[in-house]
Amino acid sequence: MKTKRKRKKKYDPRTGLVEIASGSVGDAVKLLFAGDVTDEMIEASDLACLESVKVQKDGGMEMKFVDRIKALQVLCALPADDGEGMKALLAALGGNDKA
Repeated sequence: MKTKRKRKKKYDPRTGLVEIASGSVGDAVKLLFAGDVTDEMIEASDLACLESVKVQKDGGMEMKFVDRIKALQVLCALPADDGEGMKALLAALGGNDKA
């Protein structure tokens, strides 16, 4: 029996950088303090804010979060895309895109 391959979606780095710069850490913190973490809990969580996760021998968990300032710097250094990237960033941050 053949399995269907999932089509890869075209990934826009700007979208990812905006998500990193403006995303919530709430789901990651909930997992950090949850007792028994299940696969379903992980799959249902928005973890774009995480750089790495280490599970320690004693059962503890260490989470390293991405550097939001660095994400903004990289986003600002990207070539212009007719302003759509900056509009998305400002919208995500709750700002006003009119200067």
